[in-house]
Amino acid sequence: MRIFFLYSILFMVLTGCAGPNFDINMPVDGLKNPIEGGNGREVLIVIPFLDNRAKKDYCGGVHWAIGGNASCDIEPEGWLARLLADELRASGFKVLYANEPHGRGALKIEGSLLRLFVEPLQGMWSSTHEADLHVKLFASTENGLVAERTFYVKGIKKGIPNAFYIGNFLMHISLRRASNKLLTDMVESIFYLMNKYPKIGMTHDKSQDTENPSSGVGYE
Repeated sequence: MRIFFLYSILFMVLTGCAGPNFDINMPVDGLKNPIEGGNGREVLIVIPFLDNRAKKDYCGGVHWAIGGNASCDIEPEGWLARLLADELRASGFKVLYANEPHGRGALKIEGSLLRLFVEPLQGMWSSTHEADLHVKLFASTENGLVAERTFYVKGIKKGIPNAFYIGNFLMHISLRRASNKLLTDMVESIFYLMNKYPKIGMTHDKSQDTENPSSGVGYE
């Protein structure tokens, strides 16, 4: 079986055959245990995020030796923004979209997708599938707060050599692990910012219409 696998790869390389192309099954579920404490505070999510990836035509590589591309089965900039919106909702925030009525203290979240790439790193008898996600979030309120933060995470799934029939499954797992890490980091950073300025998103507090909590803040 191993000899047949290696000969198949050698044949495709020598004859110039390209590897298979397929879609990555993008994870659409959030965290198993959402971070609680949103308390109904208002958050505006701009959907989709900006797609600022260097290569927008595909989302990964299929095989180390014979090539082939993997595409996202959902547009990644919209997928990621909706994933964050759903997770904030699960955390207890009141999630609104940019055109919905909201208070001046509502926290507006915009995002920029800088990298999404999944690829197999092959050994002779084993492989490691890695998923990279690189995102920048921009947070602001109408009464003056401005903040931004960059996130970079990696998801890893070890397995057998990249047999074509399970490649999608292993890519899905590594991307799910990366997206779960990213969701955790993004939600925790939003909690940090809103806890630092407790009146953000509190619609019942009229003082937020005139208060300027901060400007040019970078949240770490």
